[in-house]
Amino acid sequence: MATHAPTHSAPGGGHVHHVDPRPLSYWWKRAAVWTVGSILFAFGFVWLLRNFFQNTPTWDPQVYNAVAASFGAIGFLIGIGCFDWWWGWIRGRTVDAEDHSMHGATSWRDYFKVNTDHKVIGVQYLVTVFTFFVIGGIFAELVRAELAEPGQAIGDGETYNGLFSVHATLKRPL
Repeated sequence: MATHAPTHSAPGGGHVHHVDPRPLSYWWKRAAVWTVGSILFAFGFVWLLRNFFQNTPTWDPQVYNAVAASFGAIGFLIGIGCFDWWWGWIRGRTVDAEDHSMHGATSWRDYFKVNTDHKVIGVQYLVTVFTFFVIGGIFAELVRAELAEPGQAIGDGETYNGLFSVHATLKRPL
């Protein structure tokens, strides 16, 4: 005897998958709006705090850029829908714990969405790792091009240190 019998079944067996009617462009536009809005909020927030605590100078690009990048990344995640289910649950809306609406891929576009299917996540992870591996390799070649001849071939010492640091960050084992 089965402990759980599904109440809905798809033709041919399996679970019914809820298909989100919104196109992929909706999610990318939403992500862009949230990212830009979060970056603008970060600039205003840092400016307000630096003025409140009387930090001089008020404008320090390194501080603004670091906070804006962090807030922008969080805004992007909010925009693509990573927290929609949780916010529904927090607000007391009815959420289905067995909701698999973001599960599986039916087309290549689904690989650019938030997904709960382990196979889709694996493909997304492999593509991301391979992309960073290639970019890190390009930076390694730039470092080697700088070292090919004595003197400055690509940039000064600071540029070389930056290329080497980015190469090491991107090529590190995950």
